[in-house]
Amino acid sequence: MVRAEEPQLADTGKYSTKEAYEALGVSRSAFAAYVAQGRIKYGERRGQKDRMGRPRKFFTGRAIKMFWRTL
Repeated sequence: MVRAEEPQLADTGKYSTKEAYEALGVSRSAFAAYVAQGRIKYGERRGQKDRMGRPRKFFTGRAIKMFWRTL
């Protein structure tokens, strides 16, 4: 279930995928679907790869809060 209150995050802060979906109060799979649908913007950390060899994603506090407002 989505959190009732807007996440208290720094607008320019960079948050991991886990931090983002926990701040929103949604499941990891639901968050992954939102990302795949392009509903939340993300950046990629240069030089850091996930276990599949892809660049690690990060989400700004501003993007997380903007997405929360659409839910």
